[in-house]
Amino acid sequence: MGNKVRNIYEVAISEVTYWDDENDFPKPGRLIKSADGNICFLTTTNITDAYRFFRKYVDSIKNREFCGLVSRDMEISDKEWRILLEKDKLENADYEKYRAESKIRVLAWEYSYEGKTDGDDYVLEEMLAVQSENFKMRVICKKADISYSKYLRFKNNKRALSSTEKMRILRTMHLVGSDCWEDEFDNNIANIIIRSNYSSSDKM
Repeated sequence: MGNKVRNIYEVAISEVTYWDDENDFPKPGRLIKSADGNICFLTTTNITDAYRFFRKYVDSIKNREFCGLVSRDMEISDKEWRILLEKDKLENADYEKYRAESKIRVLAWEYSYEGKTDGDDYVLEEMLAVQSENFKMRVICKKADISYSKYLRFKNNKRALSSTEKMRILRTMHLVGSDCWEDEFDNNIANIIIRSNYSSSDKM
């Protein structure tokens, strides 16, 4: 069989070197080291692990720091992908030859710079996309009391489901046997929704 497109996830915490006035956005620089001397960087096949790592640092982000979580496409066979899945953390040599040419997708970011703070988070969409590969979604949607056609519109254009509906689908996956959902992650996602609703109200 041929290669398939899969995703790996990278989280990096870096210094903000300066403010880019043209793009009205901070310019990330060198990676930051944690208190134990390790560079704050993770590459993994697991979106849940990546998000936990992201939240660990972003909740205590300091001035002139930027934290980002991105997704990279890999073109890789099932056999080679299973080898990567067994690794808790990936090194560049593990996946370099599988990198696809497509652009990096930013899933979450947050920064603090001289009194300015901002961020965004699309991990909920990614979680749903990743986990949906493991379920018969028509059945899941029925159990979650969400129209399957509405889910398909979300799958095609990412616009048709509210955050609450995405949560209901993910929780239904958990109830029918998924190991992807834990209370800690539930709380983190709930915080995303709270921040999202707060940001939306500010713009009204």
